[in-house]
Amino acid sequence: MGASSNLEGHKMEFFKIEAKQKEFLLDRIKDSNTGKNSFVILDQQNKKKQGFYLSTKFFEKDWTFSKDSLNNLLKYNIIYFVEKDGFYILTYKGVAVIEYDIELTNEIDIYLNDLNKVFFDKQIKEKDKPLKEKEKAILLTTIGLLAFSSDYSFVANEENKYEAKESTSYAIDFLETIYPKYKDKFDKMWDGSVKGEDEILQNFRRLDEIPKKTGNLFKASNREKHGLYLDLLDEDFVINKDKTLYVLRRVLGRKKLSPEEKDELIDAISKIGQNSYSLIKSKVNINRIKLKMELKDIILDEF
Repeated sequence: MGASSNLEGHKMEFFKIEAKQKEFLLDRIKDSNTGKNSFVILDQQNKKKQGFYLSTKFFEKDWTFSKDSLNNLLKYNIIYFVEKDGFYILTYKGVAVIEYDIELTNEIDIYLNDLNKVFFDKQIKEKDKPLKEKEKAILLTTIGLLAFSSDYSFVANEENKYEAKESTSYAIDFLETIYPKYKDKFDKMWDGSVKGEDEILQNFRRLDEIPKKTGNLFKASNREKHGLYLDLLDEDFVINKDKTLYVLRRVLGRKKLSPEEKDELIDAISKIGQNSYSLIKSKVNINRIKLKMELKDIILDEF
């Protein structure tokens, strides 16, 4: 296979993970897969693969060994640093090496690196790409509308396009206070850059990259029928805090919000939601007041 063709010239230094370090990393795998073989999980659909990788996370403060040893794990693609979230996770190659106690040789290293490109890079590195300004605005608008399920989704069409623009503009106004240097990019959302399409509605189309960048929490595959929404509700219609924090951090970056900025975010969400009567396609009764309070608590407590 391609690995053997890459073998020539590949000189691998001797690399061995210490037993205590292996034990630490193996605990990450055990915690994440509840006793199942990891590769059973990694053979499943993309969403579950992403969830598995992210569940192996640990922070630098958790690593009680030398910084050099941590850098070596990064160098040999055993772990990956998720910069936007500030933690490390195991890669496909790392899971194989740790779970099956594989000793790396030139041939095995190349082979596992090739597999890593297919089974890790496409799942995580694609997802780790930064959001574009338009994508941040769409996500924050979706959050403000509380469009958190397929039964309670955000639909932008010819009839409500001006309300959609107004709500998204509230999101943009707030984001410009967080990202002032990108003001020009936010302002270009309404410049009608796609010729032949409505200058407002074009912003709510071609959103296929957002699901990839949010671990498939954002849904846009059949927006005409199902609308746009974030999969943030648990079965009992309670907002899932971890999922919501993940999306908010994708939108806001790792920036810690000041008390004033928290208030401005809560105010922006309230303004965005004012148009929910015309923008939400509802099949269920949602207690919006309850969800807004849950969202407010998450912002005040976690940011």
